[in-house]
Amino acid sequence: MPAAVPLIAVAAAGIASAAVGGGIIGAVVGAGAAFIVSAIGQSVFPQKQKRQASLSPQAAAIAGFDAGQPGAGRTQAFRQPVTEHQLVLGRCKVSGPIVFLHSGTDDEGRADGYFYSVVVLAAHRVRAIGEVFLGDKLESDSSLAGLVRVDRHLGYPDQPADANLIAETGGQWTAEHRGRGRAYVAVRLKLTAEAFPAGPPNIAAIVEGADTILDPRTGATGWSDNPALLLAWYLTAPFGWRASWADIDIPALMAAANICDELVGTKAGVYERRYTANGVLSLAEGKIAITRKLAAAMAGALVVSGGRFFIHAGAPALPAATLTSDDLRGDVTIQGARPRRDLFNGVRAVYVEPAANWQPTDAPPLLASNYVAQDGGEMIYRDLEFPLTTSVSTVQRLMKVELERNRRQRTVAFPANLSALRLRPWEAATVALDRLAPFPARVTAWSLAAEGGVDLTLEEEDAAVWDWNPAV
Repeated sequence: MPAAVPLIAVAAAGIASAAVGGGIIGAVVGAGAAFIVSAIGQSVFPQKQKRQASLSPQAAAIAGFDAGQPGAGRTQAFRQPVTEHQLVLGRCKVSGPIVFLHSGTDDEGRADGYFYSVVVLAAHRVRAIGEVFLGDKLESDSSLAGLVRVDRHLGYPDQPADANLIAETGGQWTAEHRGRGRAYVAVRLKLTAEAFPAGPPNIAAIVEGADTILDPRTGATGWSDNPALLLAWYLTAPFGWRASWADIDIPALMAAANICDELVGTKAGVYERRYTANGVLSLAEGKIAITRKLAAAMAGALVVSGGRFFIHAGAPALPAATLTSDDLRGDVTIQGARPRRDLFNGVRAVYVEPAANWQPTDAPPLLASNYVAQDGGEMIYRDLEFPLTTSVSTVQRLMKVELERNRRQRTVAFPANLSALRLRPWEAATVALDRLAPFPARVTAWSLAAEGGVDLTLEEEDAAVWDWNPAV
């Protein structure tokens, strides 16, 4: 199922536009314009695809991890004349495009006994290139002793060309081949039938990715697998949205980063951080898809409002306001239940498992018997995939959040007066109307009405969505 974390347009008089070419989301039209990049609907930049049941806030950017798609689970080296660069986030196993091949006489005088290959791993500087895999063997495997040489280049902007390649390739690799700003490995293999019976193997490496991540909580720049910080990095990157740091709401970013770093218990009796992002993204996926995946990795949202970016991580939200009949300027509409086609009572998911050679792996399925009973005994599964998640415990929590969000079924179309200006998209509010028990909800759409006032859409969401019992 393709990734579908939607963008919800929120605009003055219902009109908005966004420039997705060079630069920041450049043309958000109208003083009240905003966008939410999360997982609800696809009202901005819709993709032509088969119709599918709607997903709740973070499901979609996670619904469609296809190893054949750009950047998904890429651990195989490949050759093609034109290809997009890739981003390496957190820690993961990665390969990439082969940009140089050469053979030469080895130390025993065998023509073509040495095989040379250069594989680009990332389009940016990385913290470290660790173990290199040659097929299913590590470079340090005893069977490869004396047969393998690996030169690592981390992608510094001033890095020199690989000295060994310059010396050994007869002018094919020169001092001008510096690979500045590109992390790569230069591998020389001494080919023998015993060590490499099928010829040169696939080359991949464990990489600790981008290490120019600014953390505004400390002012330090370095490596991070915090999804909120990674999203801010991508927003400001020259290959991303090219925003400035002045365009990002720093208090919101710091709060989101703190949520990601919260410790959560696991069934194994240890603690892990609530959200991390570890994986590979291809620039061919496009800015919108990459932004969606980073937002989904933290069950959160990116709100663009008033020309500023507000980054949010998924967590219980304290109500910012209580909406009553005094806030209405017209008739309110409440949808009490989702269409049957959009409901599910179980979740199956795929994530990337480091212990399984960093391959996509099935997570334990989640099935809620109480919801099955509500649905007349029919088991209805939603299949999701998490390409930036490498922890089964994190996957299980994200699965549970998605299921519980789906089962909170009330949606409110709230035509508010100007008192609703105190609310921003993605904030929480309590809906307290006459003849209706108050209930918590989240603002998922916001627009200034042409006749004055603010049109809100709210989705029911309570703190139990985020409850987690690691013993279950």
